[in-house]
Amino acid sequence: MSAVERRHRLRAVSAPAIVVLAVALVALALGGCGRSPFDAKTADGATPTFDTVERVLLDAGLEVREAAPVDWTGVAGLESGTLFEVSPTGRETDDTTATTVLVASFATRDDRDAAINHEEWRPFEHPTAAVWTWGPLVILVEGERDDEVVARIDEALRAAGAK
Repeated sequence: MSAVERRHRLRAVSAPAIVVLAVALVALALGGCGRSPFDAKTADGATPTFDTVERVLLDAGLEVREAAPVDWTGVAGLESGTLFEVSPTGRETDDTTATTVLVASFATRDDRDAAINHEEWRPFEHPTAAVWTWGPLVILVEGERDDEVVARIDEALRAAGAK
């Protein structure tokens, strides 16, 4: 089992995390932030994939230190997932300072959107720092990480078409 797999196991969510997630979802709804259409495409007309997200991370000046597949059978419609450990290129980083990005692919829009709202689908020990959708993908960044890295990821994903 890789370090990524050991550090990140699906776990039950605590009451404070439910409140944080609920507040974040209400803020998104009130702020007018939408989700990506399920049939959204990349600039070259392809459906976004794990490789697409990895290229976006690399183009943002981030180094993918490790990638590990994940499979959570309890999440309806989840086709597959990948955890990426990233850090700025050239920066000395260890397992405690790398930023974790989860990319999960879903079979339908309803499954994708339900997973975002499902309060027991919490893949990280810390609160989630950011959530995007891009076609069939849900992309999450674990909170309590390097704000500069999260900002780079946000800018790069939005420029590529994620919402």
